[in-house]
Amino acid sequence: MQEWWSPADLVALGLPGLPTTDRAIQIMADRKGWRTGPQYPDNEKGVWRRRAGRGGGYEYRIDVLPIAARSALVMRTAKPTPTRDQRAEAKAALSREERW
Repeated sequence: MQEWWSPADLVALGLPGLPTTDRAIQIMADRKGWRTGPQYPDNEKGVWRRRAGRGGGYEYRIDVLPIAARSALVMRTAKPTPTRDQRAEAKAALSREERW
């Protein structure tokens, strides 16, 4: 799963509980104290970083997002669980030694 998310990334995902423009997410980050709030003093928990590359800005970890956005992000980026048939096919393709 991707670790760092820029405001543009978050807008592109259209997560619930988040604004729909880059600028609005930046304003929300300032208002909620994602970089300067008492819950993340001096970035000791590593929840934000300066964005490398042209334009600069910041990138955030999933920890700062509202719970609805966090849940949706996890659901969208989670790997699907293989079905019983897929597991059986994969197991059948292995040799006896590989199975052990």
